[in-house]
Amino acid sequence: AAAIGAGRVALRLCPGNPFNDISDEDPLATAEALCRAAEPLGLAYVHIMRSPLAELDAFALAQRHCSSGLILNDGFDGASAEVALQAGQGEAVSFARHFIANPDLVERLRRGLPLARFDRKTLYSPGPEGYSDYPQSETVTP
Repeated sequence: AAAIGAGRVALRLCPGNPFNDISDEDPLATAEALCRAAEPLGLAYVHIMRSPLAELDAFALAQRHCSSGLILNDGFDGASAEVALQAGQGEAVSFARHFIANPDLVERLRRGLPLARFDRKTLYSPGPEGYSDYPQSETVTP
């Protein structure tokens, strides 16, 4: 941040996410502490993932503790993204894995078409399988 300015730096939080066997006895307190520590830095935005823990509303937590822009992530389709944005939960929604499984994601969202499911087993694997072999929707013409 010192080299480019904090306004060009973001923070990504995934409260309660057990990726790579990470565990946290109190993910709510940890996420709140991270948000409080980052708040005075003037970051460009916070990229917040939905928590896999039902009792932890990561989006509400970020809204309470972060004044920078919020980019919401995980499990959104076009309709739920629109609802979240209209409700003021964040400034943007990222679709992440949906971009992998839907090479025509923007057009699918625009037309309200169903999204293809990604294959979790092929994430982060070498080669095209699970990355560039997903087909376009038959109802979308290139």
